[in-house]
Amino acid sequence: MNIHMGKYECTECGKRFGNKYQLVDHGRTHSDEEFFECNVCSKRFTRLKVLHIHSRIHSGEKLHRCDVCCKVFSWSANLKKHMSIHTGDKPFKCLVCNKAFSESSKLKVHMQSHTEEKLYECYMCDKQFKLPGDLKVHTRVHTGEKPYKCCICDRAFVRAGDLTNHARIHSGQKPYECVLCNRSFSRSNSLQRHKRRAHSNKADELKQDKNV
Repeated sequence: MNIHMGKYECTECGKRFGNKYQLVDHGRTHSDEEFFECNVCSKRFTRLKVLHIHSRIHSGEKLHRCDVCCKVFSWSANLKKHMSIHTGDKPFKCLVCNKAFSESSKLKVHMQSHTEEKLYECYMCDKQFKLPGDLKVHTRVHTGEKPYKCCICDRAFVRAGDLTNHARIHSGQKPYECVLCNRSFSRSNSLQRHKRRAHSNKADELKQDKNV
């Protein structure tokens, strides 16, 4: 339904609604009053819908499942953010090295790699790292933790990227295509190895043609 064609108009922002109950619910977005209280933690909300979403924190309810790795999320926004791991969408680019990231927060952390400081130290072996994510992955060497589990064959991995690569065995997805022969691969390093073995001479010829 088009909210701009409804009979009931909000006096604050001009939006229209099909019935007065929708208008009343919408009106609470313009109010500081918090009508709905969580019976677990007593946190209060202006809208009942937001309270229902919040309650998933306590219930553990997770309605949104990733079709690639079967990870589940309480909020659709978190699933959407997670999907960038599989789609490879990385709109945030480092101006220093051109490395791209799916989230601005990851780019911000990455920028620390361009400094000489290593602020993050492993408490087990004293090895130091520039990035907190690198330290987190490293500690799994000591703990043996493999948090990324395939929902099809139960194989587990240390890194999310390793699970993404593995999942392509089951899905048959091959997103990395050779521009010289159109052969496709499931992993980027497989594509690079193929180009070195099959097209090393051709790649040199292309470089020479560009320099002419």
